[in-house]
Amino acid sequence: ETDTLYEIGLKNELFDHRVRLNLAAFWNDYKNIQVVVQAGITPANENAAQGRIRGLEGELDAKITQQLRLGGSLGYLDARYTSLSFPAGTAPFGLDARFQNTPAWTASASANYTLPLASGAKFDLNLADSYRSSVFLDAANSPQLFQGAINLVNLSVAYTSSNGAYTLSL
Repeated sequence: ETDTLYEIGLKNELFDHRVRLNLAAFWNDYKNIQVVVQAGITPANENAAQGRIRGLEGELDAKITQQLRLGGSLGYLDARYTSLSFPAGTAPFGLDARFQNTPAWTASASANYTLPLASGAKFDLNLADSYRSSVFLDAANSPQLFQGAINLVNLSVAYTSSNGAYTLSL
């Protein structure tokens, strides 16, 4: 496989370095894409295709107060096969197949609140959410190996001692 990547982006720190904003747009020319295909009962790796991937990404991180930090990201991918190199009549998928394990959309959001204690110890409360749109888990886009969109929410509470020697997290 070879991949030639073209990217343009912007990385900013704003408001006295309290806000970070990163933006990027990219285009990949992808050659000799390796995919796993079934050869009888045995899976085999094949250099099967050419493709292109283009997308956008954005990330924002903001320190709202000394105790509160908010963050988020959004990503979009448009991945397409542009040609297939299987022998005529043997391609296990067509040009309209989606790339394996490649979600069109990803997103995340997070909030972290630090509660300092008079002793010098602190509590950190963290809430994070991540999203990934649906994917196919194989190159042939088998309906049995389709995975719907996933949204994962995490919540944690951590106590850090005043000297920083230990942290207890739940």
